[in-house]
Amino acid sequence: MSFNGQFSHSIRCVIGTSFTPCASIVEIELLELTSRRRTGSGATGCDMSKLNDSPGLHVDKSDSPGGSAVTRLDDARLLILEQELFIALEIQRIVGEAGAIAVDLAHNLEDLDAYIRTSPPYDAVIMEVRVQGISTLAAAARLQLSGLPVVFVTAYDHYRSGVAGFPMSPVVIKPFESTTLVEAIIMAISSSRAIG
Repeated sequence: MSFNGQFSHSIRCVIGTSFTPCASIVEIELLELTSRRRTGSGATGCDMSKLNDSPGLHVDKSDSPGGSAVTRLDDARLLILEQELFIALEIQRIVGEAGAIAVDLAHNLEDLDAYIRTSPPYDAVIMEVRVQGISTLAAAARLQLSGLPVVFVTAYDHYRSGVAGFPMSPVVIKPFESTTLVEAIIMAISSSRAIG
């Protein structure tokens, strides 16, 4: 079964690369159902009280006790670097439901570089700290220097307090709640726009 042939309607892949799934569509749907039941550890480095109402981002202050529940990524263009297909698809689903209009998936650092070179500008990159055993921090530093906000998603608990050298980059620890991921992305985009 070819990943590109099966899911070409929802995911763009860099020419010459593809994900190779080891599960059926039924298993993917099961993953979506079970992921909705997970409890998340939350994002670190995110002070949601300092969010700016930025164009393309929607802050809904009516639903939360603190008055600043972030719910939307309206019209955001996002790039995801995630080596695990199911996690990448789950992140894509979450940000799509939150209003992102373009979500590209990169499977490795070469794909990430190709997307950055050939695609219209992104609003943020969601990336693992390590992909295929290789640190992504040098790539994240290049992205930040170019003004592109980075949100780290990792299972490594020792990054809970943040990634050294990236004080403006939220860290979301796997497994996570949908709202935690969306809030971290919005925080990164808002912080980047406030600085830039």
